[in-house]
Amino acid sequence: MDIGQLTIVVICGLLGAWYVGASIYNRRRGLALARWIQAGLRSLGGKTEYKWLGSAGSGLRASAHGLEKPLKQLDAALLLETRELLPLWLLQWATGRRDQLILKIALRRGINAQVDAAPRVFPPEGWSYVQVTPSLQLTAADSAAKQFTEAFRPFFTQYSHALRSFSYRPEEPQIVMTLILTGVEARPAEEIFSVLTRCVESLGPGG
Repeated sequence: MDIGQLTIVVICGLLGAWYVGASIYNRRRGLALARWIQAGLRSLGGKTEYKWLGSAGSGLRASAHGLEKPLKQLDAALLLETRELLPLWLLQWATGRRDQLILKIALRRGINAQVDAAPRVFPPEGWSYVQVTPSLQLTAADSAAKQFTEAFRPFFTQYSHALRSFSYRPEEPQIVMTLILTGVEARPAEEIFSVLTRCVESLGPGG
């Protein structure tokens, strides 16, 4: 066996060992995050449903419906990094991909507004915007930016470091957001839903 063949064998062995170790890690992490999100959804009441995205190492879809005001239904997707495939995982890291939580929230009542928030936003012409935190900008199609800034300031202040996208639309689900889980998972998921519920309530009439 020459040096080239030996190098290929070693690389294949390392990739194989990485695959096994990362698979075990992702499965354990998926199970832990499933328990985390389940506790949060139970705090909302209503009926809950769960479905693995292929396996515990890939992620989970969960939903809670029949909720009390101001929420109507909440759908959550936990998406784990593809750690098993080292080249793909390194590419994801280079592009900022991390374990993430996507929330889609339907409200009992909504308001006629269109709002977006993200770390860096380039608003269309005619939109208003407010710098909610040093790293987070909120834009709106009308005068709703100021109203949303005040109503959702507690949420933006607490989770702006993890927020990758946030939008509010008049149609269901009114609220759609993506959170990077690093740091967020260290606190109970119930806190996220509790803060969100209070923010929605503070939108006032029609919120």
